[in-house]
Amino acid sequence: MSPSQTNQLEQSEIAQNINLAGWRQGSVFFPNEISGLPFTFDPVNEVLIVISQSCSVVSCRFDIDPHIDSIAAKKIPKYNERAPEATGKNQRKLHIKLAEENNGYAALECDINRKVTFERIRLSDFTIIQELSIEKGGAKKLATWFARYYTRIALPDELVKNMRQNFLSILEKILRKDSIYTEVDTIYISFDESVKGYFILRLLFCCRSQDTADKLNDPLMEGLEGFRVLPGKDNIYLAHLFCGSKRDIFLADLDGYDRFSEWDYLTLLGELHHFID
Repeated sequence: MSPSQTNQLEQSEIAQNINLAGWRQGSVFFPNEISGLPFTFDPVNEVLIVISQSCSVVSCRFDIDPHIDSIAAKKIPKYNERAPEATGKNQRKLHIKLAEENNGYAALECDINRKVTFERIRLSDFTIIQELSIEKGGAKKLATWFARYYTRIALPDELVKNMRQNFLSILEKILRKDSIYTEVDTIYISFDESVKGYFILRLLFCCRSQDTADKLNDPLMEGLEGFRVLPGKDNIYLAHLFCGSKRDIFLADLDGYDRFSEWDYLTLLGELHHFID
């Protein structure tokens, strides 16, 4: 039954039942024949997770919010809170801890490339898997991670090629040392193209603590020194480089900057075509 075939009173009752059943962003469930999965699904080791906003999930207006968006997730036995997949720094896979371990499984691994949409009015045909509820705050982490996938900065093709010559490998080497990347929350970038054809870059590293910022500053300054003196290197001039604590970086400091990279970008040097607009 589609929304157009259901009157307003019936829609309101269905929405109320959806709400009372506990459906929200982050609800875990099994697909059925109406899901219309566009990919192979393992019913033993996989589930679906709602990624639509909670307000849309329980809305009475099925004409305004007609669909439910969900994503496939694999049950996994271990959860490492420092792993890139757990901190949201891997843009294609996200690990969310279960509220309680279940049958040897500790977390769910979401896959950005396995999404499915179906009519929200049919949500009552599914059942929430309560024993696979995700940890408190897991839904927010899921929403943030999902949004970041679609808001990554796209760099010009020529700049990407220039950065692949030396810049990114140097940056990656520095961030890998002593696993300091685990203490870097976000890297922001601002860039322009000069009249002489080279790119002018500005980078800002938002770290979890000032101690991390201090440890990162000197190696970056030294490692990228060749890019910091005009006319730069590989047609890249690094005009500004700053490392600071997230407690001391304000919105005004980010004016003109875009989110450049989480750690996974720097480890996927062979996939830099994702940067290209």
